[in-house]
Amino acid sequence: MLALSERINLRTNAETKSLLVRAASCRGLSLSNFLLEAAQKMAEEILKGQEQILLSQRDWERFVLILDDDAPPNTKLQKAMDKYKASQA
Repeated sequence: MLALSERINLRTNAETKSLLVRAASCRGLSLSNFLLEAAQKMAEEILKGQEQILLSQRDWERFVLILDDDAPPNTKLQKAMDKYKASQA
């Protein structure tokens, strides 16, 4: 297990804190561990949605064909690549 060395502070109202404490207690966790676990799971789900693309079989087959195509990029794609390169400089 990694050593916990970073700190996160947050404020809430009494009603929300009570709800979180009760939920943490049901899970047998401290409030800090409960919040960390919940936040980490949500962060992973959000990032998974940003980093993963789900395709139908038809779209996957089209995607593979496009990847294998040796045609030079069209003007729109070339502009997009140039814009991306400029943003990385």
